[in-house]
Amino acid sequence: METLGSSRNDQQFRLLQKRLNGMKATIWRGADPVAKTKLASAIKNINPSQALTGIKRLLQAISVFSYLNDSEVWKRLKATNKLLRQELKLTQDEYNKSTGKSAKLLDCWDEWFENHLNDMVSDSTDWLTEALKKMEDAWKNKNSKQRAKVLRIIKDLRGQISKKVKLNVKDVY
Repeated sequence: METLGSSRNDQQFRLLQKRLNGMKATIWRGADPVAKTKLASAIKNINPSQALTGIKRLLQAISVFSYLNDSEVWKRLKATNKLLRQELKLTQDEYNKSTGKSAKLLDCWDEWFENHLNDMVSDSTDWLTEALKKMEDAWKNKNSKQRAKVLRIIKDLRGQISKKVKLNVKDVY
């Protein structure tokens, strides 16, 4: 099955910055985009550079969805899904033929994949919203020259969530 995880199937391969690729992998597996301890440190630290580092991580989480929504990337994701579905259909048909059963492997995959993509969006939206709220609450009370700048960036990022953290899950076939 050359569709997933193969170093020989480079037709769907895309180069991506290492940190962004790591963030994509983290979101794909359903984990918090930034470890709780690192996020807490960035939120609590009065040092503006720490806050900006935390903000960069939040921006990277948003950027994962901008990347996935790029037309060329989405086209390749769809192509990979199509190849995977072909393999699953062959497996399903062969199994059903040899056992006399009517397994619905392809239907299960389609349902899982759509749910997974939706979960990526909702989990990331929830995480980003909570992280921005915590950061905003912490920075409202900080006595720093950077306070207004950090709060302005937080407001901007909050606006980007609904615009950019989305996937057209009905268009993966």
